[in-house]
Amino acid sequence: MTEQMLIFTLGPVQGFIATARKTEDLWLGSYLLSYFCATAIQQVYDQSSIRLIFPAIGNQDPFDFWRRQGITTASFPNRFLALSTEQDPQENLLLLQQAESAVGTEFANMADQAFNFFQQALGQNWRWDSGAARQILERQVANFLQIYWVVSPWAEQENYQTNYAMAEKRLAAVKNCRPFEQTEEGGRKCSLCGERQILTEMDTWQQFLRRRPKYIRPNEGLCAVCLTKRVAGEYKGYLGQQQAEISNLTFPSTAEVATADFKAEIAENSEKAEIYTRFVDAVNQLQPEEKVSPVPKLQSQMEANIDGRWLFEESLDPSVWKRESGLDLDPAQMLNCQLEQRRLIDKVGFPPSAYYAIVQIDGDNMGSWVGACPNASSHQDISQKLVDYSSQVQQLVEVTQLGKLVYAGGDDVLALVNLNDLLWVLNDLRLKFPSLNDSANPSSSASAGVCIAHHKTPLGDAIDQARKMEQAAKGVEGKNALGISLLKHSGNLAQTVLKWSYPNPELNLIEISDNLIQVLNSNNVSKKFIYSFRTLFDRFDQQNQLDDSLIDLVQAEFQRLLLRASQAGQQEMVELKTADLKHLMQITEFSNFLNYLEIINFIARETKK
Repeated sequence: MTEQMLIFTLGPVQGFIATARKTEDLWLGSYLLSYFCATAIQQVYDQSSIRLIFPAIGNQDPFDFWRRQGITTASFPNRFLALSTEQDPQENLLLLQQAESAVGTEFANMADQAFNFFQQALGQNWRWDSGAARQILERQVANFLQIYWVVSPWAEQENYQTNYAMAEKRLAAVKNCRPFEQTEEGGRKCSLCGERQILTEMDTWQQFLRRRPKYIRPNEGLCAVCLTKRVAGEYKGYLGQQQAEISNLTFPSTAEVATADFKAEIAENSEKAEIYTRFVDAVNQLQPEEKVSPVPKLQSQMEANIDGRWLFEESLDPSVWKRESGLDLDPAQMLNCQLEQRRLIDKVGFPPSAYYAIVQIDGDNMGSWVGACPNASSHQDISQKLVDYSSQVQQLVEVTQLGKLVYAGGDDVLALVNLNDLLWVLNDLRLKFPSLNDSANPSSSASAGVCIAHHKTPLGDAIDQARKMEQAAKGVEGKNALGISLLKHSGNLAQTVLKWSYPNPELNLIEISDNLIQVLNSNNVSKKFIYSFRTLFDRFDQQNQLDDSLIDLVQAEFQRLLLRASQAGQQEMVELKTADLKHLMQITEFSNFLNYLEIINFIARETKK
C-alpha cells in the first residue's frame, strides 16, 4: 500500500526562460531548468520504494533518458511526482532534502565554473576586484532558486484523487509560507534581467567582450545568475562526454529564422547558390567569418553561409555599421556587398522577410485531467502520452518545417518558426496533441499563443507577447483556442483570439487562414487592401458581433475588393476560398475579425513568392 506522495518543484520558470536578449539565452534558460529537474530526479529514481509517476521515465536514469530523447532539447518539466512505499516519512523528507541539496550544489558549481571561466578569459594581467565579484556571486546564487517540495501522508480511507488533491494543497501552502529575504542589489543592474547588480565594473566586461565575444555583446554587463546562464554550455556535470554537444551548439538568430524560407529557395537552385556564395565571400571580407547556425532543416544544405541579418539592406548601411561595430569600412568593399546583395534578391525573386514567429502551446485543463485520475496507473498513462507527444514535437518543428524547438516538456512547447511554415507548425502541434482520456474520444485540447515580431524586436518583448496571447487563448470559454499577436517594428500591435475549430457549420481556422493567404497571394492585392477595408467599416460596432444583414454586406464588399484586384476568371476561386469568413464574423466580435484579417494579410504579404 502506498504510504506517501512526493511532489518536487523548482523555479523561477517564466522569468528565467524569458530573460533573454539572444535566442541562445532563451534556449539555455529552458535547458538549465530541464537539467536541474533531471538532477533532482537523479537522487530518487533508483530507490526501491519510489515509483515515479511524472514525468514518465520509468526506472531509467533521467540523464540516460534525456540522452535518448536528444540532449540538446530541453524536455524535462520543472517538477516531478512520485509515490513511495516507505512507511517512515523521515526517510522521504531526507530524500527530497537530498534532491534539493543536489540541485543547489549543481547550480553553485555551475556558477563557480562560470566565474572561473570569466576570470581566466580576462587574462592574468587584467586588474579587477575579484573578491568583491565573488561576494556578489555567492549572494545572488544563494538567493535565486525557488525549490518547494512536499511529502504528503496517504489517507487510507480516501481514494487516489483525494490524496493527490491534498498533496497539491499542501504544496500550495508551502509556497504561500515561503520565507522572504530582502537583499540589497545596488549599483548598475544586469543588462539581461534588469534586476540584479552586475558582477563587476563595465571596463572589465569590455575586456571580457574582447577576449570572449561569443558570450557577451557590446555594452552588456551581467549579474552572476545571467553570466552562469550564458556560459552554462561549458559545464559538464552529469552530461559527461555529451557536454560537447551543448558547448558546440549554436542557436539560430531571430534573423536566421525569419530568412529561412529565403535561404531554402537558394539551396534548391545552383545558380542562386552560386550568387549567394559570392555574397557570402564579399561580406566575409568586411568582417571575420562567423559561425552560423541555420534552422535544422537547412543545416546541411548550404556550404557557404552567413547569418540572416546580412540579407537586409540596413545591415550594409555604413552609418548602421559604424554605430553597431564602431568600425569604418572600405567604401569599395561595402559597395561590392550591396551590389551582390541586390543581385541575390533579384535572382531569388522576392525579398527576405524580417519577421518570424514565437509559438507557445500548452495543454488545456491539465490540472483537471490529472486530478481526475482514479489511480496511479491512470496518472502514469497520461504522463506517458505527454512524453510520447514531446518526442514527436522536434520532428514536427525542425524536420518537416522551418523552425527551431526551444522546449518540449509534456504538454508545454516553445518554438521559433519561419512565417512561411507557421500555419502548418501550429496545425501539426495541435492535431498531434494526445487524447488524455481512456476512450478514443479526443476531448482533451491545447491552446496556443503566437507572437509575430520583427527580428530586431527585443526578444523578451516578443516572448512576453506570445505568453500573453496564450493566456488570452486560455481565457476563451471551453479553450481549444489560438491567440496571435502581430508586433510590428513600428510599434503597432494587432491581436486576435479564435478557436482552432467550430461546429455547425464545421470550421477549421488553419484551413480558412490558408485559403485566404492563397487568395491574397494569387492576386495583385495592394498592401493597403486590408487597411482600406478596415477604414470603410470603422463606423460599425466593433465590440459586438454583427447582425446577419451587416455580415452579408461586409462579406460582399470584401469579395468585391478582392475581385477588383484579381485577374479575370478568378471569381469562383475567390468566392470559394473566402466563403467561411462569413461564419467567422457570426461567432466573434467584429474588431477581433478585423484584426484577424490584418494578421493573415500580413503573413500573406511576408510569405509571397
